[in-house]
Amino acid sequence: MPQFLTVGLKATIVLTKKRLQGIPIDIAKQTVEENYDLGLYDYSETEHFYLWKLKESVLDSEIVPFLHTVYTFYYDKEEGFFQTLLGTIQRGKTYEKLF
Repeated sequence: MPQFLTVGLKATIVLTKKRLQGIPIDIAKQTVEENYDLGLYDYSETEHFYLWKLKESVLDSEIVPFLHTVYTFYYDKEEGFFQTLLGTIQRGKTYEKLF
């Protein structure tokens, strides 16, 4: 049976107020904190959602090391594509330029 590895970067965490149906936000936050370091996220709230968005400073400083780790699963470090891709991302430098 084939096996797969899934790797992801959680840039946004969203809780829908309607789905929480009266669960206090403190309890919901505790549950989220069991899975994510909320210190890495900026919190905001809208009429319908509780939102945590990955801080731009974290993404700016960690995206290249993260991608380097992930891409080593798929590409040889010496492969031209791998080096070109990381170089392009690193030159982008900031969240706004990358996204």
